[in-house]
Amino acid sequence: IITGHTDLIGSAYYNSSLSKIRAKEVREWLIRYSKVKMERMNLIVKGENEPLNQSLSSQERALNRRVLIQILIP
Repeated sequence: IITGHTDLIGSAYYNSSLSKIRAKEVREWLIRYSKVKMERMNLIVKGENEPLNQSLSSQERALNRRVLIQILIP
């Protein structure tokens, strides 16, 4: 599972689109360099939901701009 996140700045639509782009870029990197097949990966778009930090300072806001990868073992 690849989950994209953004900070709280910008519209909800923009942040949703941006987090989707981030998650897709990570997925493409994994396909290219780790040979994981696309059908084994699911994308989740969180946008500005579930921030790590509510602060508006530039450095602390950066913590919210992230992609999380979860490996599920059957």
